[in-house]
Amino acid sequence: MTGKDYYAILDVERDASEAQVKKAFRKAAREHHPDVNKENPEAEAKFKELAEAYEVLSDAQKRQQYDQYGEVKGFNPDFSDIGNFSDVFDFFFGGQGGQGGGRRRSRSQPGADLTTDLRLEFADAAFGVEKVIPLDRHEVCDVCMGSGAEEGSQPGICPDCGGTGEIRTSRQTMFGAFTTAYACAKCAGTGEVISDPCKNCGGDGRVLTKDTVTVDIPPGVTENSTLRVSQKGEAGRNGGHPGDLYIILHISSHELFDRRGNDIYCQLMVSFPQLALGTELEVETLEGTEPVKIEAGTQPGTEMRLKGMGIPNLGRRGRGDQIIELVALTPTDIDADQRKLLEELAESLGDPVSGKSEGILGRLFNR
Repeated sequence: MTGKDYYAILDVERDASEAQVKKAFRKAAREHHPDVNKENPEAEAKFKELAEAYEVLSDAQKRQQYDQYGEVKGFNPDFSDIGNFSDVFDFFFGGQGGQGGGRRRSRSQPGADLTTDLRLEFADAAFGVEKVIPLDRHEVCDVCMGSGAEEGSQPGICPDCGGTGEIRTSRQTMFGAFTTAYACAKCAGTGEVISDPCKNCGGDGRVLTKDTVTVDIPPGVTENSTLRVSQKGEAGRNGGHPGDLYIILHISSHELFDRRGNDIYCQLMVSFPQLALGTELEVETLEGTEPVKIEAGTQPGTEMRLKGMGIPNLGRRGRGDQIIELVALTPTDIDADQRKLLEELAESLGDPVSGKSEGILGRLFNR
């Protein structure tokens, strides 16, 4: 005994007709086919079980043995061929397998997409810019107008595929004969060959040319942003539409600013007296200088924010901010008078710099 109830597997009665068996298999196979039910790890095993049951119950002789003895003598199903599930699926549900016929490919072929890199200055990425990009791309040959044939000649029928554009092979499986079709290598699936190719393009129908593309870079683009320029890729063959051009953007760093999202960060060097007494200073921005007011007693490391002075938001209104970090500037070259004044200040603040004092000013100036 096989231990398997093929009727239960296909969910049919024991007196089911051949047509009913086939209909049940088609329904179950469609549900459990691995190419359809990709998320179920058990789909392949279930499909093979269905195929085994169908092979027995669809064959009158095997079915008779199974009904009488509960097994089929000498039956050892080999499902190695079912590794190509698309063939089995096509046999039952349509497609190019089974009885499906091949069709000649259209000679028209779309052009390939192109990719190029473009480096932008920091400010150009922030505010947008127009760029002219040099490009090497194939364009339609202006001698043969894309036909690939020399003037006065015509493409002929491909001798390898007889003009169908396909080479077909057949193989036998437990479900019958399967026919596989693939594009003819000699004519690339067009069904035609050019015996007298155009001298200007060598029969390709296209020629490599140097071109330029003008693009508008929108404000606020980021590193590795990709722009698509329609129909600026390779020209198609035999009237096929051109491919597209994809521009990958790279942004140069800035000597003052560090971009984080749409905010920009910078540092402003400020002296101790300016922090202690307060002042107004000019700070660099992406659009020139702006005054910033430093309140008396401001501590080093304080961050000040200029609202709306950062990077524009890509594709929408508004901008990020500019964040300024105040960095204390320690003098490194002072004369005797300046030193005396600083020592007196330190004394008055309770941070003497002579002896072994470790006050703040001592750590700053007594080196």
